Order: sequence, then C-alpha cells, then structure tokens
Amino acid sequence: MTEITTSAFLNKGGVQQFKYILSIYPTALKLKAETKTKPQELVKLDEWYQTALPKAIKSRTPSHLTHEELINLIKWKQSRGKFRPKLKELVTMNSPRCVVAESKKAFRALEKKGDLSVAVAYLCNLKGIGPSTASAILTAYAPQTAAFMADECLAAVPEIEGIDCSTMEYLDLMRHLREACARLSTSSHQWTPHEVEIALWTHYTLLMLKPELLHGVPEEIGILVETEDSNSMDSRGFTDEETRNGSGCGTKSVGLHLAQDLDDESSLPTTDEPNSNSPQYSRNLESDPASPPPYYNSQQNQVEIDSDGNASTELTNKYNCSNSNDLELDGYEPERKRVKVD
Repeated sequence: MTEITTSAFLNKGGVQQFKYILSIYPTALKLKAETKTKPQELVKLDEWYQTALPKAIKSRTPSHLTHEELINLIKWKQSRGKFRPKLKELVTMNSPRCVVAESKKAFRALEKKGDLSVAVAYLCNLKGIGPSTASAILTAYAPQTAAFMADECLAAVPEIEGIDCSTMEYLDLMRHLREACARLSTSSHQWTPHEVEIALWTHYTLLMLKPELLHGVPEEIGILVETEDSNSMDSRGFTDEETRNGSGCGTKSVGLHLAQDLDDESSLPTTDEPNSNSPQYSRNLESDPASPPPYYNSQQNQVEIDSDGNASTELTNKYNCSNSNDLELDGYEPERKRVKVD
C-alpha cells in the first residue's frame, strides 16, 4: 500500500488530521531518538528547546540568546536532523558578546518589523550559522511568527530543492506554512507556523520509520489524496478498494492527549495506552508567548544540559554557496586553518 506523502498532507490535510499528527509528535520523537546512539539525549534536548529555551529568552530585557544556549541548540539540531561534522566546534568559536549582540538585533527586527529575512541576516553574521540554524533560533523566540527549516519540512515542498538552505528557500517555506495556517485556523484555535512545521516533521518521520502509525489519522469528509498508484487513498491511508471491502477497518489508534485549546477533541481516536505523564495543556500566545506549544509532551524531571568548553582548534570551512556563514550544506569539507577571532 502506497502511503500518503507529506507534501499531500501539507496541501490537503484537514484540521482533525493535523491535530492528530500534532498530538503524536512525542511518539515520532521517541522513534527518531531510538535511531541515535544516545536516545535519551535527543529527548532531553528537545524538551529543553521546546520549553526551557523560549522561557529563558523571553525572561531577559532585551531578549537575547547566550553562547551556552547557542551550543545546546546546535546539539539539538544535529541530534534531531542530519549531523554536520565540526559544525558545533566552529559555532563555539563565536564570542559570547557577539552571540548576545547579534541575537538582540535579530529578535528586535522580528518583533518590531516582522522582517524574517533581516532577522536571519543578523544571525548569519555569527560563525557557522546559516539560515537553517537561524530559523531554529527565531522559532524559539517567536513560534507564532517563525518555524524551523528542518529537512523534513523542505521535503514537503517539492519546488524547494533544499540544496543550499538559503534565506530565499526559507521564506518560500514560510509562505507554504502560513497558507496552511490560514486554511487550518478556526475561531477557537489559530495555528502557528511552528505547529504546522512540527506536524510535517512528525508525518515525515513516521512515514520513514513506522508508517503504520499514520493509519490512525481520522478521516475527513471530502479529503482524498492522490498517491503514486492508480487508486486514490483516503485520509487514513486506505485505498478505495480497501475501504469498499472493509479491510481498512479496525486499525489501532495511537493518538496521545490533545491540547485543551484544540477544538473537537471528541472526534479524534483515543489511545489504547495513554501516557499518564502527558498533561493537558492550554495557552494564550499573547499573554504567554514563551509557553511550550500544545503538542509537547513535557516530562516532570528538570533537564540539565552542560555545554562543551571552547574549541581547542580554530576552523574555517570551504564550500560552494552564496552565504559564507551558511553551513547547512550536506557534505561540506572542513579545512583546518588559522583565523583571527574577534
């Protein structure tokens, strides 16, 4: 059976389908973590990124990122996505003063002018920071405005090649995410770009690692997605023939608790084994913008993440791209060379 593509999910998925996928993000994250040599490290880093980091940034006046937080963010990004050799070592070369200064300017540009391209440009002044990492920083600060340019999200937009991970590609991705937000938002819940991004990451990850979990996606009237084979597939992933003969009935639901601020929870499948540690959650972006998003399954234990010390060897990198600070390329070749660090 051919599965629904993440691209089709982005363009045609309905509200209940997105809610369901968003609710099983912790499941997808756990599956992703199990592919790593240190599974618990990714889980802890993700909890820190989704909850502790936004609160820490918002608690400062003016808002800014610290050098230690930047190193931890790189750890999270590399653990959750593709590993880029020597990237963390290069980013460590940035002075704490520069990290604070450039992040202040980036956050100010986003808050005062809503200009993503200018905010990205400020952050790309830091060594080793390209548009992809910059997007992760901006998302931690303003998830209602920005979204992380994950490779899994780029894969959902075929017209974006995702080779250079450029600022133009990021802005193009954001346009698609905003269109999805406009389609999905209701009077009871306004979807944010970060929520749509997380749903796409979850869908793509499950499609790659455990596609049968997508069979629990609720069906919505009028939603049919064309797939690679000749049969159309409904929102649960069943073909017309399977729907007619009943073979698509009775699939096991794997949904976790949804947030209280997402409407119509009663129409969603319930989990056979609910996670008792997953609290219900509601938020108001205007009064509490630093609160964790509703999909996040927060743990009770406090997370302590130590950053590494300064790199002993200074590095520069040689690669082909228009932005000399953009290290979001696959297969770039690091070259050891002495450089002057301000």
